[in-house]
Amino acid sequence: MIDFLNESKFMSEIEKLDKSKNYYMYCMSSNRSSKACKIFKKAG
Repeated sequence: MIDFLNESKFMSEIEKLDKSKNYYMYCMSSNRSSKACKIFKKAG
């Protein structure tokens, strides 16, 4: 699990992920997961 609350740590953690795999994001209101998806798209 990667915590979105610490955005700088979040960025460094997603850069380590395998870009050929699918990942799922969730949060109670979908607000943070929506923002996280946008960041994932920018990161490739």
